[in-house]
Amino acid sequence: MMKLINFIALLCLLFAGNAGLAQLPIQAERAVSFTTKEGSNMSVDLSPDGKTVVFCLLGDLYTVSSKGGIATQITRGIAINDLPVWSPDGKRIAYISDRSGDDRLTVRNVSGNAIQTFEGKLPGVPVWFGPNDWVTTSNDFDRHYPLYHLTGGEVDDSKNISNVVGFSSDYKFIYYMHREASNSLVIYQHAKSRGEEKILIELQGIAAKAAKRIKVSQDCNWLSYLMTEGVWCSLRLVDLSSKKERVLARWEQHVPGIGNSLPNYNFSGDSKKILIGYGGKIHMIEIRTGKDEIIPFTANVKVDMGKPNTATFKVSQDSLQVKYMRSACASPEGRQLVFSALNRIYIMDLPGGKPRILVKQPFSQFQPAWSADGQWITFVSWSDAEFGQVWKVDKNGDSLTQISHKAGVYHYPNWSPDGKSIAVTKGRKVWQGKPMLGDRDGPGIGQLITLELQNGNQKVIADSVPLSNRTTFSANGEGLIYAPSRVGKSGVFPFLVSKDQEGKVNVLATARYEGIGSELFLRQIIQSPDGRYFVYLNEENLHLVPVDPSGAPTILYDTEKKNPVIRFAKGGFDPHWEKGGEVLSWSFANQYFRIDPDMIVAAAIAAAGQRKKMGLAESGILDVEIVPDESIDINLKVAQQVANGMLALKNARIITARENEVIENGTILIRDGRFVAAGKNAEVNIPPGTKVMDMLGKTIMPGLIDLHDHLRPPAEVFPQQPWSFFAGLAYGVTTAREPSGSHDSFGYEELLKTGQMTGPRFFNVGYAVREDRYPNMNDLNEAYIIAQNRKRMGAIAVKQYAQPTRLKRQLLLLACEQAGLNMTNEVEKDMRGFIGHIKDSTFGIEHNPLWGEVYNDVIQLIAKSGVYLTPTLQVAYGTELGRNHFLEKYAQPDAKMKRFYPEEEIKRRQEELKKLKIYAEAHQELPSFVNQSKVDAAIRHAGGRVTMGSHGNDPALGAHFEIWALQMGGLTNLEAIQAATIMAAGGLGMQEDLGSIEPGKIADLIILNKNPLDNIRNTMEIQSVMKDGVLYDGNTLDEIWPKAKKFQTIKN
Repeated sequence: MMKLINFIALLCLLFAGNAGLAQLPIQAERAVSFTTKEGSNMSVDLSPDGKTVVFCLLGDLYTVSSKGGIATQITRGIAINDLPVWSPDGKRIAYISDRSGDDRLTVRNVSGNAIQTFEGKLPGVPVWFGPNDWVTTSNDFDRHYPLYHLTGGEVDDSKNISNVVGFSSDYKFIYYMHREASNSLVIYQHAKSRGEEKILIELQGIAAKAAKRIKVSQDCNWLSYLMTEGVWCSLRLVDLSSKKERVLARWEQHVPGIGNSLPNYNFSGDSKKILIGYGGKIHMIEIRTGKDEIIPFTANVKVDMGKPNTATFKVSQDSLQVKYMRSACASPEGRQLVFSALNRIYIMDLPGGKPRILVKQPFSQFQPAWSADGQWITFVSWSDAEFGQVWKVDKNGDSLTQISHKAGVYHYPNWSPDGKSIAVTKGRKVWQGKPMLGDRDGPGIGQLITLELQNGNQKVIADSVPLSNRTTFSANGEGLIYAPSRVGKSGVFPFLVSKDQEGKVNVLATARYEGIGSELFLRQIIQSPDGRYFVYLNEENLHLVPVDPSGAPTILYDTEKKNPVIRFAKGGFDPHWEKGGEVLSWSFANQYFRIDPDMIVAAAIAAAGQRKKMGLAESGILDVEIVPDESIDINLKVAQQVANGMLALKNARIITARENEVIENGTILIRDGRFVAAGKNAEVNIPPGTKVMDMLGKTIMPGLIDLHDHLRPPAEVFPQQPWSFFAGLAYGVTTAREPSGSHDSFGYEELLKTGQMTGPRFFNVGYAVREDRYPNMNDLNEAYIIAQNRKRMGAIAVKQYAQPTRLKRQLLLLACEQAGLNMTNEVEKDMRGFIGHIKDSTFGIEHNPLWGEVYNDVIQLIAKSGVYLTPTLQVAYGTELGRNHFLEKYAQPDAKMKRFYPEEEIKRRQEELKKLKIYAEAHQELPSFVNQSKVDAAIRHAGGRVTMGSHGNDPALGAHFEIWALQMGGLTNLEAIQAATIMAAGGLGMQEDLGSIEPGKIADLIILNKNPLDNIRNTMEIQSVMKDGVLYDGNTLDEIWPKAKKFQTIKN
């Protein structure tokens, strides 16, 4: 109950605060405290009287005497406050703050706590426009921003002066910049009273392109700017009378930041000095002489942070309750249900029957559909060796018949009303003449065809149609209703059409498409047989739309129009009409739902009326809370693949990954898929009847856990055995997390758990929560729906991906906490956003940011925050890619790679290596990925949590590359191994069951022929791999124990 009260309170908080602006909903519940004498990426400014410096440190503002001393922290709280600039009278400080949920211009009094936030979203550096009362921002791009008065007024009269870079001391002249069509950068002097302009200077060449944070001194004698070249950043000074240029300061960055994320600096009021932060210090540099005086400071830092969002999970080896069930549909009389799960077609009696396999075949089965008479079921199959076909079988599982004559990738078959033909879509992707499955985001496009049951004749109805939609026949059986192809990236498109026997096409429904989510936008669109409604899937939710009574195409989705769209199911897939449209059914997880669609409309009418009574604005999509008429549980439980029996691995060197523990001449005892003991030979009692294997000369370490492994398995129709899965296991990856998967990823997770696919233990986040895919996540309720849908499917985490505002990121984090899930984040590349992640107390961050400079303050904050940082050095931002360093040696396949990698993948990698070499030659200015890795090592050595994530570009191999890359930055060999084992287990919230060789934990391990503590590259010297107690040969994946079993490799 208390959680619910807190949740509602947070909703209220969103609409409280200054000037009607929302406030960040996460509140400070803890603080990280430490003392530092250096700072990273500090923006600085000197007060007009020259006595006080204001600077930013870790998202807060501080002041210190210009002579140095103890700094005073002047902002506290969860917000990120940055880029401070003194007002001309020294009474106020303007800065950029996200306290309202997004970056906004903010002004505070120096003498008190009065804070004023302006509504406009103005990126850039604050600029005082006039003596004291007008303020705006300036950026390095040609953009125009309004002027704000401290009384709250706003004017828009400076359209030709959009990028202010300075003022004269009397404010009669404004200096601004403009990038010309010739690519030169011109600095103008504008006389305010007369409107006259003249050119001060024109920068050309590299300076015109690279100059950032351009300033003109108040005496108009100097122009300065920052420029980044490789890892070096320099402060450059131009004498405006002689036009001579010199470098005033130059320093090295660890990883260069984005140009507009460079710290701000300023001239002193007398134009004789420049105050700038770099190298961890605050510098006062005399312009004439270049004399550099460091202003020492000591900051007693207190960084306010949110409550840690840390959920932990048990890894169960008990029977699995299957949740990924698709294409569930009831028989015409409503007494039986068919669905696909675990790559098989199941049938059960309604309402409470036990699911049973409809018909056994040596390949996978998907997408069943009933015939109109309820006697037959059609479905599609897939074989990695023989590809796909279309079938029919009677409801008792007898009379199995292949309908299609040509192998292909078939999707969503459906019967004609007379039962004489089947409509189905067929993919068109091929490689070397072989049909190819789709990718992670959808099956792609192909042909719509009909197949005659009597002779198998094929007729093409339409080309380039999306394969993710089920075709239906018109009520009279003489026409087909399907989703057509869409050409173009934005606009209003037909989303459902009908085509009669004469070939006439009629548009039934349209939607406005703005490139949202590609194939994932508006899927599974079907019209009710009685012609009254449309239903469709968007995100993971189902929507009902009444058919336009005028006969015009019904609008399914259009942000520019107020058409009736009703969201009735939060979490739903595969809508299906029963009883001629009287009943609407769907499924989600292991439940099947039914409802009278008229009840949905009635609930929507009531909700609309209540909305008007409350004075709420009309919404394009109306949400209804409605209980289905029927909610039927589908109880399909299957045993997981776990070894039974006892095994002892004796005489091994054991790297347990528990602290610094390494056991020489040790024994590991395993029973029923878990570790029972690990210790010196003499300390471990081996019970009678235990299988004993001699590991003399071998080193055993925990199985690898890859927290960022883009495996990208195909959607909708699955391969029998994805090669990237079994290759990963062969190279020692026993657990992998897909950081940006799909709803279908939950199906792969179950297939791997039950041993129907061979590969790592697999966790996924579903679809990453991106702005383009979830554009309506504007409040806590929407965020909670997203998190709860994943929880219902068995997810342990949600992936936040580049949501455009701090507010949205916090909303999703709060929703995850409420749902009992962890949230991991695609990193905000700039340090401002990255520190925001840390202050929010997010659980995980994937990829390193563009660090700029990194000193003790940043290192301490990350280490003390408890965040799990997965650097993903193989595709590091701002540096060369880590994989470039390793790929050349491993692009040429050895016998093991040839066994587990498809031929086309080996060829692709060799071609990619050529492109990477060309790229590296063209970008020699990029620093080494080791610059990133050194920062990660410093965080780890300060007590932080650094984990391994390969990014999946090089399946199986990439995990080792990443371990080696982490070690190259300064981690010891053991620390690098721990990043891929016990630390990574913590990054899943599963450190109690995974990540180390300890009694009670799951038996995942790698047996190595050489010791990785001697040479980290020995992690790839694999003899065998164990997952859940099952021991596999590392070179063949043949099962060694508890049963000997050959592995059949079909590399699809």
